[in-house]
Amino acid sequence: MDRRNVKMVLSNPELLPSDFNKKSPDNSILTVALKFKHENPILMTSDNGLQVKANGLGIATISLKEFLRR
Repeated sequence: MDRRNVKMVLSNPELLPSDFNKKSPDNSILTVALKFKHENPILMTSDNGLQVKANGLGIATISLKEFLRR
């Protein structure tokens, strides 16, 4: 973690909408993206369910395949 621009950020289940499962690993990932929502994060995942949730919360997504095509 001593590399430049790399940091660990813990999840915060309180950032999730009330109807989201607070113990879901996918939702834990979403909370980290939500912490940075004001910076317009892009969540890289090939998990369709996670993409749908993220997009529903206003978080942009991209799959690894899409990223590598750029």
